[in-house]
Amino acid sequence: MAQTNISFELNDRLADEMDEICENLGLTPEEAFEIFARKVVNEQGIPFEVTEKEFPRTEKEEKIRIIAKIVGCIAVFTAFVSLIIRVVRLFKKKEERHGFLIRL
Repeated sequence: MAQTNISFELNDRLADEMDEICENLGLTPEEAFEIFARKVVNEQGIPFEVTEKEFPRTEKEEKIRIIAKIVGCIAVFTAFVSLIIRVVRLFKKKEERHGFLIRL
């Protein structure tokens, strides 16, 4: 079967730790990744639960996540204010038509 070369980067500490563990298991890192790839294909997904604790974000990713949350909050706030303005305008129109007074 033809082979495909896959290249990616790991931080030095993680790569060193993986090399050591693979060596203790009698595997090369390439063999370990091939086992992982076969397991992913067989199970049609990651063969274990991945949590945020186990997959920490980089500082840049964390800043992006926080900014995205802030932008989302601003969007919700803007929609809420817009809704309040529409309701106030609606009541003012009714006030003008029916002669009652609403104080906000």
